[in-house]
Amino acid sequence: MQAGESAAQLFSRLGSCEIQGGGILLFNDHLKPGADVVQLCGEENCGKTEVLLNIIADTILPDQWNEIRLPGRNLAVIFISTDHKFDLLRLVCIMENKLRNCIEKQKFKNSKRLPSIEEQKSLVISSLERCHVFKTSSHDELFSTVNWLGTFLQQVMNVCVIAIDNIAAYYWIERSKQGPIEFESSQKSMVNSLRKLQHHHSVVLYFTTPSLMAGNSDVDPSSYLPRCWRQFTTHHYVLHPAITSPPPSTDCVTNNNMFVAIRIPHKSLHHFCITDSGLTAS
Repeated sequence: MQAGESAAQLFSRLGSCEIQGGGILLFNDHLKPGADVVQLCGEENCGKTEVLLNIIADTILPDQWNEIRLPGRNLAVIFISTDHKFDLLRLVCIMENKLRNCIEKQKFKNSKRLPSIEEQKSLVISSLERCHVFKTSSHDELFSTVNWLGTFLQQVMNVCVIAIDNIAAYYWIERSKQGPIEFESSQKSMVNSLRKLQHHHSVVLYFTTPSLMAGNSDVDPSSYLPRCWRQFTTHHYVLHPAITSPPPSTDCVTNNNMFVAIRIPHKSLHHFCITDSGLTAS
């Protein structure tokens, strides 16, 4: 145990592990709990919330059943929804399809008994207990929730992801109400609270923001955020709808399912599709 470390923080640190991009092919970077912060920026209907749902599914699903490898990590997630776009039915759909696809691939490779349909449903239901969802309706509620998470995380084990969708939901209202200086101070306080949570409980933080200027690739679409958020971010992706037609090898049916994520400032491109099973590389 390190100096000044509580028992909950010790268990959280010992239970932490490096994860590969939230389990999504969209991210090719090693994400280290307690260090990395991922920002997903884009216009409406660019797949930001879908990416988060995919991360949740990959995290909370079990990693095995009766020694049979399954597609998850058996860990927990905290999801804060500021604009109430969290879709439980969509999450369940992604989880069921990921589980079914994984089991189908093992039918002729594994001599052990595979989980039945009913057992798969039970696995999904029990996995949802590891998804802790909080909904806020104002900046004050968001700030209070973030500050309270320290207490919550001392009671819940194996949380490796905190996701906020989206941090700018109350941005313009609060900025006009508080004024630029007071608002920036309150944002710094929130970032500092999140940084402490991340460090003490070894989690990867994801957050989404809407784009400021659509269609201009030369301008950072989240440049309106206070500097504290931009300095806090370690991995910044801007999401756009893809223009090209889906290749024959993917599950995408139309261009509406295809998206591209641009890594800022590297300008590296990652194409992906949104399917019934979540995200797939295209």
